[in-house]
Amino acid sequence: MSPYPDTPRGSECDALEYANEAAEHLFYLAFTGQIAERPYVRCARWLDSIPGVGQYFRLLCMQEFTEEERSYAMWHGAWVMEHGAQRTQHTGPGWQAKQWTKPKGQRRVKAWR
Repeated sequence: MSPYPDTPRGSECDALEYANEAAEHLFYLAFTGQIAERPYVRCARWLDSIPGVGQYFRLLCMQEFTEEERSYAMWHGAWVMEHGAQRTQHTGPGWQAKQWTKPKGQRRVKAWR
């Protein structure tokens, strides 16, 4: 028996690729402050259950960043959240009609005396 694990093949490669992308996405969400504690822990535990991916995620988290980089990332995360909220608010069906409605009984044009 070899001390090294077998080379992943086929669907195992797809699963590892998906998990690595999830690790990068989770790191980004955590770094920019866009994820709550419970979903973060749940996803991190799932990543730890996959050989190689948990170590990759921990390596991503060990990187050192300056305060300027951290403040920019937090600002960017806040902007992403606000931009997403605005997009969902203004793309619902009939949003233009809701925005420009007038109370009943009001005329469109001023009445002359």
